[in-house]
Amino acid sequence: HVCLRAIQLIPSIWPQGEAALPTLFDLIRTKSAEWPEVAQRALMAAAQVRSETDIVPELVTAAMQGPSSAKNTLTAQVLLLKSQIKDSSPYFAASLQPYLNSLAADDRLAAAQALAQLPGPKNPAVLAELIASLEGADGTHKDKDRVRRSLEALWKMGAEARDAIPALQTLGQQDSDFRDFANLVL
Repeated sequence: HVCLRAIQLIPSIWPQGEAALPTLFDLIRTKSAEWPEVAQRALMAAAQVRSETDIVPELVTAAMQGPSSAKNTLTAQVLLLKSQIKDSSPYFAASLQPYLNSLAADDRLAAAQALAQLPGPKNPAVLAELIASLEGADGTHKDKDRVRRSLEALWKMGAEARDAIPALQTLGQQDSDFRDFANLVL
């Protein structure tokens, strides 16, 4: 609780708070597995302390190098972070794009889920990763969480996600937990 409170206070000591950026990035990489809330608060604090586009690559790198909870937080918070940092959509897209080619499936999926929420044309790999995450569900808690995040991303893509229709229909037929959400996305 002390760590989370300290993170919250960093933006209030601006501009001196910029000196804490390396520590915030390190916390995202190293403590987010132990304390998932750290990723959310540290990402937001960094964006508040330095709301310039040059911070975006560091935010993305810290989250993507961190545990899955940090990646999930980036995916869940990308629109909020984007709104905090003016004109940052292209910077988020450029920073996330290389992760679509990662050997790590979690990195590819996290990048696809975040990129799907950003405005502009989508790399075909974004849709391919999201569809693959729906088709590979095996019913475990981790997979349900992954599927939920992918459904949210597809929903935000709107008409650009039309190639996902067969996978959405199959998911809705096979998994009653996701039937309503898959139909909403459809």
